Amino acid sequence: MVAQIMFIYSLNRGEIADHYQSLAIMIVIYSNVNQRLIFRVALGLTLILTAAYLAVLLPGHSPFVTKIISSVLVISAGYLSLMANRRMEQDVRQIFLTRLRDQLRREGAEAVAKLDALTGLPNRRQLDETVKKIWAEGEGDSLVAVVMIDIDHFKLFNDRYGHVAGDTCLKRVAGAIATELRNMDDVAVRYGGEEFLVLLQQTDQSMAVRIAERIRRQIEKLAIPHELGGFGVVTVSLGVTAGPTATHCITELIAGADTALYAAKRGGRRSGRLS
Repeated sequence: MVAQIMFIYSLNRGEIADHYQSLAIMIVIYSNVNQRLIFRVALGLTLILTAAYLAVLLPGHSPFVTKIISSVLVISAGYLSLMANRRMEQDVRQIFLTRLRDQLRREGAEAVAKLDALTGLPNRRQLDETVKKIWAEGEGDSLVAVVMIDIDHFKLFNDRYGHVAGDTCLKRVAGAIATELRNMDDVAVRYGGEEFLVLLQQTDQSMAVRIAERIRRQIEKLAIPHELGGFGVVTVSLGVTAGPTATHCITELIAGADTALYAAKRGGRRSGRLS
C-alpha cells in the first residue's frame, strides 16, 4: 500500500499530490497498532516503510517545507506507534503471566485441598474423584481391591507419648504405606484419624493380601516404641477385600474391607493382624 501511494505520488504534481503522499504515514500507524505485530517485526517493517517513503519523498517534486514536515511526521508516527505496539505487547505478556499465575495458584490450591495436611497423603476428596474416574472408565471385568489399615491402640499411644508424637507416628506410618505402592494407579489415603485406605487397581484378592502384608511388615520395621500396645512397637490391623467394578461399588468394597479389619482387631491384633 505504501509502494502504491508513493508510486501514484511520483506520477503526479501539484498540491493534491503533496498531500496525498501523507496517506503513507497512516499505513505505518495502522501496521504497528492495528495489525498487532510482534515488536521486532513491527520495528523492522517500520524502518523499511519509512526508508521507502523517504526515498521517494526527499528527491521528489514537493516543496522543501512539505518534505521536512512529512519527514518529521513519518518519523514521529513511526516512533509513537512503535511505542504503542511495544506497550500493547507488554500488556499482553503481563495479562498472560497474570492468568498463568492465577491458574497455577488455583491448581495449587486444588491440589492442596486434596491432600491431608498432616501426612501429605491424598484425602477423601481425592479418593472420591479417583473412584469416580475408575468406575466411569473401567471395564466390567476391572478388578479393584481395598485395603483398610488401622493403627492399633493409637489412643493409648497418644495418651502415653503425647499428640506431637502421635502426629509423628501418623506421618511415619503414612510414609511406610506410600513406599509399598506399586505405581501411580495405587492410591493411599488418610481415611480419618488413625485409619488409612489403599485403593489398588487391577488387583485381585490374593495380590491385595500380599501387598497388605508388605505394608504391615514395613510399618512394624519402623519400630516406633509403644509400651502400651502389647508388642513394644506400633503395629497395625488390616482388612482386605476385592471385586470387579461391574458388580461392586466402592461403598461395598470399603464396607467389606472394614468388616475384615474389625475381624482382625477382634482376633487379638496379634502383631498387626491381617484379615
